[in-house]
Amino acid sequence: MSKFGSNIIHNTDNVVNLPHGKNTLHQKITNYYNSKQLFTGDKRVREWISSQSYQEQYDFGMKVMNKFIKQGYSK
Repeated sequence: MSKFGSNIIHNTDNVVNLPHGKNTLHQKITNYYNSKQLFTGDKRVREWISSQSYQEQYDFGMKVMNKFIKQGYSK
């Protein structure tokens, strides 16, 4: 929050309401952000993405969410 400011983070353009719980889209995205991927080196996705700009983080998050939606995780 200190990197971008609360007015950017808590903006309705930056919020997507997703159901929580086992096997939901939210859980799948959370699991992905907690994982290590080849492109992140030895870091978890959430650690790797934190060094990126706001726009890069936003675009990446939308890409990840849309990837899981296309795979059928729309709950």
